[in-house]
Amino acid sequence: MGTLPGSLAERILTRAGANVKSYDGGQNEIYDDLRIGRSDAVLLDEPIARYYGAIDPALEVLEGSFGEVRYAAAVKLGDVELRHALDRAFDELSKDGTLRGIYERWGLWNAETARLLGDPREHTSAVPEAWEAWRAAVGKQPPFWERVRDRYPSTLGLFARGAALTLLLSLSAMSVAIVLGVAIALGRSYGPRPVRWLALAYVEFFRGTPLLVQLTMVYFGLPELGVTLDPFVAGVIALGLNYAAAEAENYRAGLASVSGGQIDAARVLGLNMLETIRWVVGPQAARVAIPPATNDFIALLKDSSLVSLVTLTELTKTYTNLANSTRDHLGLGVVVAIWYLLIGLPFARLARLAEERLGRHLGRAAT
Repeated sequence: MGTLPGSLAERILTRAGANVKSYDGGQNEIYDDLRIGRSDAVLLDEPIARYYGAIDPALEVLEGSFGEVRYAAAVKLGDVELRHALDRAFDELSKDGTLRGIYERWGLWNAETARLLGDPREHTSAVPEAWEAWRAAVGKQPPFWERVRDRYPSTLGLFARGAALTLLLSLSAMSVAIVLGVAIALGRSYGPRPVRWLALAYVEFFRGTPLLVQLTMVYFGLPELGVTLDPFVAGVIALGLNYAAAEAENYRAGLASVSGGQIDAARVLGLNMLETIRWVVGPQAARVAIPPATNDFIALLKDSSLVSLVTLTELTKTYTNLANSTRDHLGLGVVVAIWYLLIGLPFARLARLAEERLGRHLGRAAT
């Protein structure tokens, strides 16, 4: 039995002894699995069943009641003015028939809701024509090329905004990762023993724990300590801290690739340690570190999709929202894949050019 995690429906199914399969992604996926036979049935609230299940001609919505569920609007504690304003708005919508009209348009008006809203008018079980027309229109997916021609151009603006947020988030997080990664790599390579131990502990912690856990701790955990971060800032910090561990290992490998003889020669020439790193070790280490760092940025670009957990609608979240509302996962999946390629390929090309330039520079120096 498919349902949403943490819902009343899940508790009902668990108490009944059903084999419960819960979905975090969205309601549409639950009915997709039902249609193709991965589950036997779905139990969800009636609005969800009407919107996602009843439109599919291959599925049947069984009429019945498991009790009453009431939805409530939550406001910040102490915000009495907003609470009263919401109460007045719902009361006015109920009295002038607006709420009933909305419920009837989507096939959701029933006797229980009529009693809840105090509507004395007679309840009818007839399905509204508008609801039937909508269900017939969206229940059958248009052919792929028809969607390409008629539907996908209208998603351009949404995908563009999602791509812009993804790119800004990734560049910001990578900047944090590079700065912090360089400091950690230098600390592990040239710092005193306590600094090396701390740098090693950092790398092992952030490489050994899931990014999703780290993001959850930064956004939802830090407020317990009195630190509340904006979703974008939380995403940048979590991604930056995580990828700094990978960057530190890349840069440390680059530093280790430079022979000790060159460092000794720099000291003989009178260069101090900072000058040696700046003019001798750094350029050669960069040549080794750039290719894996480029791969890390492409990976970060894709891992940025996790920030949807903290309410940011980036490229992947835009795709899932559109796919759930249009029931088109395959076609829109191709579209979002193209967007990711368009973002990532220029950076891969830029990295190759930098690598070639550094290679020519080092070749002349060796000669």
